[in-house]
Amino acid sequence: MKTIRKKISDFLYRYFICIIGLTIMAISYNLFYVPNNYVTGGVTGLSIIFGEITPISPNVFILIGNIFLIVLSIAILGPKKSIYNIVGAITFTAAVYLTGNISEIIKLNFDSSVFYVLCAGVTMGVGAGIVYKVNFTSGGTDVLVSIFNEKFKKPVGQTGLYINGIIIIFGTYVFGFEMLISAIIIKYIESLLVDKILLGISDSKMLLINTTKEDEVKKYLIKSVESGITLLNGKGGYTNKNHDIIMCIVRTDNYYKVKEEIKEIDPYAFIIVSDCYEVFGGTKKKKKLPIKIKKR
Repeated sequence: MKTIRKKISDFLYRYFICIIGLTIMAISYNLFYVPNNYVTGGVTGLSIIFGEITPISPNVFILIGNIFLIVLSIAILGPKKSIYNIVGAITFTAAVYLTGNISEIIKLNFDSSVFYVLCAGVTMGVGAGIVYKVNFTSGGTDVLVSIFNEKFKKPVGQTGLYINGIIIIFGTYVFGFEMLISAIIIKYIESLLVDKILLGISDSKMLLINTTKEDEVKKYLIKSVESGITLLNGKGGYTNKNHDIIMCIVRTDNYYKVKEEIKEIDPYAFIIVSDCYEVFGGTKKKKKLPIKIKKR
């Protein structure tokens, strides 16, 4: 019984966060996308295109489009796998209608179109990132992507790129090349923000170190940096010799100092560095002040 309550509570909490994200997306759509004819893909992009070439208003097109895609999702994927698409599509459509007159309440008059492009990318990226963070979608072409992934095993990213690309090309034909440039910039800003919200900001770096002075480097990392280390078995592709690769995690603000100290120990050390967004488990240590490099 407690497990069921916990699942319901978790779903309701995530849905509440989803509503916030979808509302931000709907405001962005009505405040920036529709007035400026920004077509960046999805059902929202198609709604703006058809709103231009037919008597159908963008909001009505979103309603019709999402109803069609919900029915398609249930028919192909089944109700269970469609639940997040259904909830997202209904909520987003409702949010679009509720914020339909937002441009009359918030009157924007930027001197440059660049500000509209930046605001469109930022607001839509933040909204989408929040929605994806809690494992929901806004419906629309996300439904088509899910269907292609489930039934034809097509990669999600690739399928979404193709579908949105076709819509953007269609939008360019209707609105012109200037719209295409705006769409590319908006999409880039949006993708950056979605990634940052999903992954977070990297506060650590993971180092993979291949060195002939293994003992000295290990001693430095353990004693001076006070970082835990892991030894990975490696084998040189050219020399065919076995050797250990040192793996460790350091704080981002310490990374440059640690790298320089390792280069002091072994100028020929081979170091691979990558962002580390989350670290679970391991030995917990108190937060250390930035490391000072000792002059040799």
